[in-house]
Amino acid sequence: MLGVRPEEAIMVGDHWMDVQGGKSAGTRTVGFLSAAADPDDFFDRVKPDLVIRSLGELIEHVERLKK
Repeated sequence: MLGVRPEEAIMVGDHWMDVQGGKSAGTRTVGFLSAAADPDDFFDRVKPDLVIRSLGELIEHVERLKK
């Protein structure tokens, strides 16, 4: 619907099942640790491409990808 190939997209989710879905779709994946209570290893089982705790971090990484 957006006209973007999966390899050009980034899926951001706050649960490991979101990351699994993004990987299945062929996108890059970002695990968002949204709650202070989320342990640092919350996404270890699915190994997203990136784990962040703030959306500001995401912007920095996207800017680097564009270069």
